[in-house]
Amino acid sequence: MSWEKWSKTVFIGLLAVFLSVIHAGPSVAECFKEASEEYDIPEKLLVSIAEVESSFHPFAINYRYYRGGEKKTASFYPESREKAEKVVRYLWDKGYDFDLGIGQINSRNMKRFDIDPDELLNPCYNLRWSAFILKDNIDRHGFNWKAVAAYNGSSVYSWKIFRSLMNNEASNVRVK
Repeated sequence: MSWEKWSKTVFIGLLAVFLSVIHAGPSVAECFKEASEEYDIPEKLLVSIAEVESSFHPFAINYRYYRGGEKKTASFYPESREKAEKVVRYLWDKGYDFDLGIGQINSRNMKRFDIDPDELLNPCYNLRWSAFILKDNIDRHGFNWKAVAAYNGSSVYSWKIFRSLMNNEASNVRVK
């Protein structure tokens, strides 16, 4: 195993331990497994989505805004749930387009499915919604890269997920 793969494996393991300590309930690894089983989504695909979307950060926030007529994107990684809740409340109240948590659930989906944004700061809850949204895309588009792209709204996104799957030696997941 190369140094890069070993260090990535160690990082993901330590992150899983950290995330399981900061909240009550099952470990994040168990949450990936449960969401995968509940929505019949390959677990390694969910892991790759979380890696690409948030680098496994449970409080990751990405928002879009306009400055000088140009669309801008900003990311924020609060160190606590309390700080994340303040940012989320501000973005929600001001009507920003934003993505939240480990699976980066978009504010449009929060409105569409009536999801409480603060609850999405719980990694397990967020992963269940990630799996649900991906399953919804698969039901509409089939189990293919178009469904994966629809999760993020970008065709380039599918390639990022594909590379993550290959880097994580998840080649046994076959998305057409």
